Amino acid sequence: MFSQSVRSYFRTLQRHRLAAGLNILGLSLGVAIFLLLMLFVRFETSFERWLPGSEKIYGVRQTWAFPGTPPEETWSTMGGLLEAIQQVGPAVGGVRVMDSSATVRAGGLLVEQPLRIVGSNFLNVFPFPLVEGEANGALDRPDSLVISQRLARQYFGEGNALGRQLPLAINGQQRVYRVTGVLAPMPKRTEIETEMMVRLDPAAFDPKNFYNWGSGMLKTFLVFEDEEAAEAFEPRLRALVAERAAKDIGPRAEEHLKLELIPLRSIHLIDPEDRMTVAAVALIALLTLLISCINYINLSTARSALRAREVAIRKVVGATRRMLVAQFMIESLITAGIAGIIGLAIAELALPLFNSAAGTELELAYLGPDGILLPLLLTVLLIGSFAGLYPAILLSRFAPAAVLASSGSPGGGRSGTRIREVLVVAQFAVAIAFTVATAVIFAQTVHMRNTDLGFDETSLLIMPSLRNNEIDGAQRSAFIEQATRIPGVASVTQSDSAPGDESVSNSAGVGRPGMTGQRPSLSRVTVGDRFFSTYGSRLLAGRTLSARFGMDDLYATRGLPADRAQNNVVLNRAALATLGFTSPTAALGQKLEIDTEDARASLIVAGVIDDLRFHSVRGKVSPAVYFYQSRDLPSPIGAARLSGITPAEGEKRLGALWKRIAPGIPFEAITAEQSLSAYYVGVDQRSQLFLIGSIMTVIISCLGLYGLASFTTARRTKEIGIRKALGASDSEILRLVGLQMLRPVLIANIIAWPIAYLAMRSWLNGFDRRVELGPTFFLGAAILALLIAAVTVASQVIKVARAEPARALRYE
Repeated sequence: MFSQSVRSYFRTLQRHRLAAGLNILGLSLGVAIFLLLMLFVRFETSFERWLPGSEKIYGVRQTWAFPGTPPEETWSTMGGLLEAIQQVGPAVGGVRVMDSSATVRAGGLLVEQPLRIVGSNFLNVFPFPLVEGEANGALDRPDSLVISQRLARQYFGEGNALGRQLPLAINGQQRVYRVTGVLAPMPKRTEIETEMMVRLDPAAFDPKNFYNWGSGMLKTFLVFEDEEAAEAFEPRLRALVAERAAKDIGPRAEEHLKLELIPLRSIHLIDPEDRMTVAAVALIALLTLLISCINYINLSTARSALRAREVAIRKVVGATRRMLVAQFMIESLITAGIAGIIGLAIAELALPLFNSAAGTELELAYLGPDGILLPLLLTVLLIGSFAGLYPAILLSRFAPAAVLASSGSPGGGRSGTRIREVLVVAQFAVAIAFTVATAVIFAQTVHMRNTDLGFDETSLLIMPSLRNNEIDGAQRSAFIEQATRIPGVASVTQSDSAPGDESVSNSAGVGRPGMTGQRPSLSRVTVGDRFFSTYGSRLLAGRTLSARFGMDDLYATRGLPADRAQNNVVLNRAALATLGFTSPTAALGQKLEIDTEDARASLIVAGVIDDLRFHSVRGKVSPAVYFYQSRDLPSPIGAARLSGITPAEGEKRLGALWKRIAPGIPFEAITAEQSLSAYYVGVDQRSQLFLIGSIMTVIISCLGLYGLASFTTARRTKEIGIRKALGASDSEILRLVGLQMLRPVLIANIIAWPIAYLAMRSWLNGFDRRVELGPTFFLGAAILALLIAAVTVASQVIKVARAEPARALRYE
């Protein structure tokens, strides 16, 4: 039976090459896109699952909530949180992880290296594999150093790195560390990847900050036996905050600070937008595969007349309906198998282009835990069974007598035609919805990149090197002063906030005199000389801050009693509504009060600027109050405004000056556009993935429409011949048949538009500044779909419309 079905299949394949080719092509494209998109989905959902015991690890996430400001979620907890938790739950294990950096001076190299300062039990909680050394005790000594295999080769060559010494400067302290472990290369599916780690010593930190509930110094991870234990412990965190955080946060601390446990495996997709992206990509993959199956069904049923007499004769000589269904199912599975092999080849060839377009680094493995062969086999069996079932039932139910006695072409009758139209409608509805979504996402991406950030990001260099703890105040001041004299450098400044940098986040309760209740929490930004002019901020009212006004300078008023230190400040636009001011002018000269560590100090509003969007372009800009400090800024980042030179040349000239002033400290400078680029990655990736999905769904849908057009024009050949014999022109025939072919596309628009509108409106609501979801997107998608559909059916319709009536009347 099987061998007979195979021989019959290949004979049919040779006789009807076009139909078979379209079937295999449609399925192959569907399989290829399905494989590529599911590779992305599997990658995004498999973070940390490779790590033994990762299901028992939970990260502690903090959510701050204060009046007048949106809730702020952060993974940065106070340094002493782990001790506080273990005092109320002694059986709870955990580890602390602090992100930092180290200056490496070795073998003539001067490098600023990302560093993790971790608890001594880090490798027990996170059992990263080592190629040299033992995990137990690797971080016991104060001078222990664990590095990656890549760094070991970079600093020590190909030899054994264990026991070798490496001088590091961490937080301004120079020390020689000894390599006690070398990490094996880690998978890319991790959020905790590290190439260098040293031991964390709580005694090395200021206890006033390390154990302050309002500080955010490091990440805290806890270990529980199972999910039930974690869920049972989480309510105790609220009680812990209520009992112990009031001294640092104030009364009802539990209303302002919430601690929650997040499974380690969920951290990568903790952002709802990221989860929605992965779910959308999975939906695109499944719908693309479904459309390719629908395309197979459509083409198979449309060409059923070609095999109707074969079925009738086989029934006459004794074949049962079950035998025929089995034969056609086997043929469908063979077609799916061939399509699977071709689709796998297409996916392999297209993977580099896919990675380039989507900004991913996916790899295609055939065997092993991440192997694609078993999922591909299951996919082939699924689509072969699903796509072949209806055509098999349709073909096997033809009545022999009716088929052999008829000169027509059976094809399912009116119901069969309706089913095929419904399938084409479904295909194009999905394709049009994807097209609308792609257009909206691309428009939003362009809008985000062109949105007003409140400052001029062009020709602006950001210099994180000023934050290095090894450089002293005199060196910073000398660099800033001399940098302004470099040709092509128009202005230089420093501040504790900069575009793309979220490592420092200060806030304070600020309110107007007489305000009752909890004061609104405003972002507190400290800036240096020429900050507002260097960034090109827009002044809405009043003036900016400078050393010309004594009460502007925090450094000058340092040490004065709170009732005398009335510092002048600048507000941003977002702070006006928060503080109850009706306009920028109304805020000028008004007195404010700010909660400090020791007392409540007074502020005077000297000016109001437009919002500076230094961080994500998605959310609203936080209300902020700007302070001026002429020297010794805490954790400053530099910025230089260039004029008449390229960023590369500006970096070169500033780097040369830096080398003269601070020769032993690495210099780093990036453009403002580069520093903000991370905020656009997600939207860019979504737009590329949707573009790939929409293009493929349109192509596969056109194959289905082509099959319907071929079937319809073949069945109406005699009708067209009669119409032409009676005087119908080619244009009338073309209009008659063509409009019928385009009707499913018009219906598909009616179905796709509301679905796309609701989905895109929900997505756009996540942006503070967004494009208007107008009719252009929908009309554009409709016109595009109609044009593509018209081109698809044109060849078939024109060929029949131009045929001689006599030849058409002799058809069949």
